[in-house]
Amino acid sequence: MFIIHTSSTADVYLLLSQIVFYRMLDSIEVYDPEANKWQELPDALHAPTMGLGVCAHKGQLWVIGGMVQNAGKTDLVKDVRCYDPVAKE
Repeated sequence: MFIIHTSSTADVYLLLSQIVFYRMLDSIEVYDPEANKWQELPDALHAPTMGLGVCAHKGQLWVIGGMVQNAGKTDLVKDVRCYDPVAKE
């Protein structure tokens, strides 16, 4: 689990990248302190991923590498993915 705060918004992001009951999670949730609410970001990771690295840089969330489940087996990922909280993509 990673907790990230970006300077572009007051929001806090929670990345859940772990195995629960033999299933990887693919959840990124965002906490809005002004509204005091959590919201899940649909398809933000694109696939259930674990063992990833994450950082915030210039207001964006960067997700690096990890492992994904594909057709019942675990594969290494060499991707670098970016999420822009302002553009919500």
